[in-house]
Amino acid sequence: MNISVTGRHMSVTPVLKDYAIGKVDHLQHYFERVSKVEVVLNPEKDSTFSAEIVLHAPKHTLVAHAGGKSATAAVDVALEKMERLLTKHKEKLRGPKGGKERRGGGKRRAGAETPVEASSDEGEDWL
Repeated sequence: MNISVTGRHMSVTPVLKDYAIGKVDHLQHYFERVSKVEVVLNPEKDSTFSAEIVLHAPKHTLVAHAGGKSATAAVDVALEKMERLLTKHKEKLRGPKGGKERRGGGKRRAGAETPVEASSDEGEDWL
């Protein structure tokens, strides 16, 4: 999994970058096929921060936005949102029964017949 941490209108310190990478690395526990994760930090006007986590998986891109009083708080809130998104996404992929669908839906095929056992009366005609 490729993780990138960038800042808009700010420089990202190595401590903040390591913090974000350490937190985002746990997203693979929720969805195994994650190919790339981008974390974008942005300072707001009222001395707060916003965080955006963009997750790239095959055929899907999930995005979570959040804000907080500090950059680490914003990352934590955005990470919680992404965990919920990944859980919902995985449930959608699994289907309504929570597992793989059975082929044929459990119904018998049109040409298949149930075996019929002969009763004891029919077998005595040869005597």
